[in-house]
Amino acid sequence: MDVARTALRQGARNVTIYARSKHVSASSDKVEFAQLDGAELVYGKAVQEIDDNGPVFRTAIFDEEDAVVGYEDELGHVSCDTVVIAASQQAKDKLVLTTDALVANDRGLLEVDESGMTMMSGVFAAGDVVSGPSTVVHAVAGANRAVTGIMSYLGI
Repeated sequence: MDVARTALRQGARNVTIYARSKHVSASSDKVEFAQLDGAELVYGKAVQEIDDNGPVFRTAIFDEEDAVVGYEDELGHVSCDTVVIAASQQAKDKLVLTTDALVANDRGLLEVDESGMTMMSGVFAAGDVVSGPSTVVHAVAGANRAVTGIMSYLGI
């Protein structure tokens, strides 16, 4: 949520946050603040891979209690300039295994350069998925580096 807000404040025109289920681990305040800043939140989108044009998703099917009970057969694709992955404290194996050039180290953390860009050009990462579990201050510092890297990458 913080990266989305920072990107919008730094001039990004559109920021969309995709969540696999109808729940995100961020607090309701952080979600509300991101939406107030202009971020769109889309639920039920499981990332299958990221190609040169952007993420490829499977769309979740929910039951009456909003639990994911399956996925639609057809894949969806979103074209975008930049992808920021928020994958919790460790990279999701499936994402790393199915996306060329995403590299995890022996601890399962994503490898990034000094600007936060992964080994896949245009794909940035920050926070626990890069540094391992740490404080919010460290995560925000990494997010700020990544946003600066994204802005530079986009020529903004």
